[in-house]
Amino acid sequence: MLAELAAPPPLEDSREALAYWRHRLRMLPLHRRAQRREARAMIVRCEERVRRAELARMPMPLQWVVTGMHALRPLFIGIAAVIALVAVIWTVLFIAAIAALT
Repeated sequence: MLAELAAPPPLEDSREALAYWRHRLRMLPLHRRAQRREARAMIVRCEERVRRAELARMPMPLQWVVTGMHALRPLFIGIAAVIALVAVIWTVLFIAAIAALT
């Protein structure tokens, strides 16, 4: 019984719920802020349910890899931001050097 409670929901049910909440958010008028906030919160929860259901279908070693990559995602985003910032600085310096030569 505990295994049933701990098991992730079926993948199709999770995907249907996610589609419903995404559609609901698109259809709600902007002045319905509380309902839009609820829809956004439910989308986040449903995306997590879909992720857990998809992860449950994978073999265990692959689950470990995907879970590890998901945990390191903020680190990769930070590294990408630093690379983008360096690229912008180099571009500005390059344009300034060209302007100084002309």
